Amino acid sequence: MLISRHLVIATAALLIAGTAGCASPGDTGLSAGKALHAGIDIPGVLTSTKRTESPLTSAQVRDVNQTLPCRHPDECGVGLGSVSARTTNLVGKVYALGTRADARQRTVTFDKIDWFFGETATTACRADKVSIPPAAWCNDFYYRNRNDFQRTVSIANSATITVVDYHSAASPIPQIPASLQTLDRRFKDSETILIMTIREGLIVDLREQFTP
Repeated sequence: MLISRHLVIATAALLIAGTAGCASPGDTGLSAGKALHAGIDIPGVLTSTKRTESPLTSAQVRDVNQTLPCRHPDECGVGLGSVSARTTNLVGKVYALGTRADARQRTVTFDKIDWFFGETATTACRADKVSIPPAAWCNDFYYRNRNDFQRTVSIANSATITVVDYHSAASPIPQIPASLQTLDRRFKDSETILIMTIREGLIVDLREQFTP
């Protein structure tokens, strides 16, 4: 009796599969669980440990500025390209002297300070043995600069940036929206004190502190 070659191959495949299914993981000296953990192939035991990571949302890509090159500029935000985020371990509200704002890199360089207002300013001046003049310094405000360490930190695309409108006659003097280019010019023109909110290593809000 003639037997089809395809039938022979199919029968052999079923026999092999049946044998594999009955094989005990103990024959290899490993349990199925250990084999799975070790990534060792045992007949009839699934040992793949690959998993699929959830992709970043477009907002996360824009604000975190991932280090991988962007396939499209919109993935990393306008003007960011493949620039890596410059982060800091500072958290929450931070007062600082602004040094430089880089619009292309979307970073702000600053020198962190301790800020005092009102009576606490006078107390801090006395503690630092600073002469108290008949002016706003030490009476209305004062800052302590413990060192000249400069930090450069990325600013989120969604961040709000404002500066004091010293040309306004309104009271109190209002804040107006500003670009990083405007902020950088302000740094170069005069001493500029910043109030920043930092979250997850990035600047998410930045405004200029008014000083008389």
